[in-house]
Amino acid sequence: MKPLKKSSIFYWLGVFHLLLLFTLTTSAPTWAFTPPPSEDVPKTFTLKGKQIALNNLSNPYKNDPKALNKGGTLYTKHCFLCHGDLLNGNGLFGKSFSPPPADFTRLDSILSRPQAYTFWRIMKGGKGLPEKYQPWNSAMPAWEETLSAKDVWKIITYIYQTAGQWHTKPGKQGPPSLEKGKQVYLQKCVYCHGEGGKGDGPSADYSMP
Repeated sequence: MKPLKKSSIFYWLGVFHLLLLFTLTTSAPTWAFTPPPSEDVPKTFTLKGKQIALNNLSNPYKNDPKALNKGGTLYTKHCFLCHGDLLNGNGLFGKSFSPPPADFTRLDSILSRPQAYTFWRIMKGGKGLPEKYQPWNSAMPAWEETLSAKDVWKIITYIYQTAGQWHTKPGKQGPPSLEKGKQVYLQKCVYCHGEGGKGDGPSADYSMP
């Protein structure tokens, strides 16, 4: 067998590096699944045997503080391992997916979409996306057999109100307020520390220490 000439070696090394560069640049994960443009979102979808029109959907718990707290508990139980406790897509399992889970704190995420859109995405998951996005441009599971419509709306209330606060300018600092402190605790702390401050919130089992 004749030894390869130096020129041949450099040639094949060059080809290898070009192929490697092409692979890395074309398969690099995006920041998260990009929501379909409006023209690709279905006007109706089937939910438990019924046809649902997105235009007719509205969140019945949009301004309900009790629903906000319940939605946070449900989010912690079902969503935060992927989407993260800060809703930024950086959950414990988040790095296992490509593309990674959606970062809800970005203005170009679901915050820029009607809440009915998010209801559809949660209920139908990745497998419910239009055909052009298949197979599995999103690893989002379908929750229609696990969560009730009421629970999904409460989760949506929590996501929109909590993630939206990242883009709200803080107001002027007022005097200390026990009531305000309680409100902030229930919004931000209760899911880890629990209602009584005993460290027994719904996400406590996932914390170390």
